[in-house]
Amino acid sequence: MNGDGTMRCAARTEFSWLRAALLLLALVAAAPAFQGCSRKAEPKSSAAVQVLVSASDLARAETRRLEAGVTFTGELAPAEIVHINARFDGDIESVRVREGEAVRKGQALAVFNPIDVQDQLRASEAELLSAKASLLTATNAERRARRLLDAGGAAPSELEAAEA
Repeated sequence: MNGDGTMRCAARTEFSWLRAALLLLALVAAAPAFQGCSRKAEPKSSAAVQVLVSASDLARAETRRLEAGVTFTGELAPAEIVHINARFDGDIESVRVREGEAVRKGQALAVFNPIDVQDQLRASEAELLSAKASLLTATNAERRARRLLDAGGAAPSELEAAEA
């Protein structure tokens, strides 16, 4: 049955039509039996028998699509339930399949944006920048100590300390 009730309506119309046809057939078949119950004996004639049919016994014949099927109630359950767990925290950026859609093994179901990994990347990038700044500071200190040593304004131990 459709959500809009078309199958139920078609089945009801088909049932009403069938009921009207069976009633009409029963009346036609029973008409000769009722002829003998009259008070006057009438001569038998080959005239057509009159049958009274009410409007409720009639149905309009329509051409419709017949949908075959069995209506039943119950619950649907999946053949297999799979739990998906992420290894780290994050956000789902987009979902690539819809509920009920068939999927293949290895197919991407969603795009995941891992927060922990991005945080670690940002921390590593910050450490790299800090190390580069420390290297630049040490290089400048060594250069300054070498110039002072060459000019006679510093002891060789100051150069060694700057190189370390």
